[in-house]
Amino acid sequence: ITLNLNQQSGLKIPNSSITSKDFYMIPKDFVTKGDDSNSDGVLRIASGASTPVFTALNLYAEVDNYYCVDMEQLSAGDVLQMPESDRQFTVDKTRSLDGVFNINKGYSVFKVIDELASNKEYTIVASGTNYGISLYDHIALNAEELEEGEIIT
Repeated sequence: ITLNLNQQSGLKIPNSSITSKDFYMIPKDFVTKGDDSNSDGVLRIASGASTPVFTALNLYAEVDNYYCVDMEQLSAGDVLQMPESDRQFTVDKTRSLDGVFNINKGYSVFKVIDELASNKEYTIVASGTNYGISLYDHIALNAEELEEGEIIT
């Protein structure tokens, strides 16, 4: 007889699929739409320039009042300007998040996971979260063998 007193509902994924990635933390107030599209991005002020330029970003997660942004899209020390304001923010705050590589499109895309429960072999993660994975998504079995953006052969 087995008693399940700690039952969780979600997606069951192998622990070998889980990896972590570092992100810059950008306040939500600084993210805007621009570049004549629906792209999310920021107004970045290049060194020596006085006018901000829109820079499109991939948002990976929301944590409190911040968005997590790929570290390859911005650099530490970049100055961002809040839309329709004179407030500025210097990029420096980082955070590491756990996730998996989604391979639905034929190449690996990092997706953040929300862990609900785990044991030695598997982890239960929330399904259908913003920026996360959903039922029927294909994920890489071994995250150690991939890098983000790698084409799956």
